[in-house]
Amino acid sequence: MTTPTAPAPDHISVVLVEDDEDVRHGTAQALELAGFAVAAFDSVEAARHCIHRSAPVVLLCDVMLPGQHATDWLPEVQAIDPDLPMILVTGHGDIKTAVAAMQGGAATYLTKPVDINELRAVVEKYTQRHRLSQTNKELQRQLDERFGFEGVIGSSPLMHAVLDRLKQLAPTDSRVLIQGETGTGKELVAKALHFNSPRKNKPFVPLNCTALNENL
Repeated sequence: MTTPTAPAPDHISVVLVEDDEDVRHGTAQALELAGFAVAAFDSVEAARHCIHRSAPVVLLCDVMLPGQHATDWLPEVQAIDPDLPMILVTGHGDIKTAVAAMQGGAATYLTKPVDINELRAVVEKYTQRHRLSQTNKELQRQLDERFGFEGVIGSSPLMHAVLDRLKQLAPTDSRVLIQGETGTGKELVAKALHFNSPRKNKPFVPLNCTALNENL
């Protein structure tokens, strides 16, 4: 295994697997100059541990590797991290194989000799996609934290019964009438129902009926 740089395991952007030392070094250097943290390896076996530990953003892999075809490794990579895009680097004679790998879940492929500008653009594309995915997950986590059932505070047996009923209702399409005096948390309960239902990605629209003109 060779590592042109030694980035901290939790800061690796790209795992590069290439058995040709000159190509491996040149590709890693080009990506590093573009601002990516790269861990470079000469075989699948050497790279496997890094993928398990470091949760990289992109996997850049030569199709033909010693002792293993990169496409044979694809199911294992998907099992480790289904969101990790695998970019294949292939010679012209292996394009058909790369296309078949894309049908099996690989992200895309680049042909040798790799155009450095194209390489940087492709890696940046999947890096941005990863950032967007992480942002969405964080927003969803905040919504779940704020509007999840855990956000409905109450320790009495009656409140536990209400929460149990909410958990049963949330996955269904049932209409729900929430009754209670002012200040008892009816809207909080409605939000918890919405954000734990299959409709959680659609708008939640509260309507204050007391503010409506009676002619409406």
